[in-house]
Amino acid sequence: MRDYLLKMSTASKYQCWSEVRKICSEHGWHYPAYSHFIKYFWKLKKLGLVEEDHREPIEHFKGHDSPGHPGFGGTVQSSPIWKEQVFYRIVKGMSGDEAWNNPQAALYPQ
Repeated sequence: MRDYLLKMSTASKYQCWSEVRKICSEHGWHYPAYSHFIKYFWKLKKLGLVEEDHREPIEHFKGHDSPGHPGFGGTVQSSPIWKEQVFYRIVKGMSGDEAWNNPQAALYPQ
């Protein structure tokens, strides 16, 4: 995840999760559900490893009956939460922090 953000400079949570999913699949590993990845990402934010960089408007939300999303009735999401996509970056000076190795342990030391 850190390497991906260093390479891309900014990325959304979904883009980060997609990269993690791709790498896990390439190695035959189980990848985390998106909901679990969001919890991991929250830990990175709480530790001060990542921060919001910018937001981009989402001009069109694909209804679930659009190509690639068949069978869910074509409902278009209109909630304000879907109108912007948030992009994150690594906080300056934090790319080498030890907390990247185990955010859970860094956040909740024993």
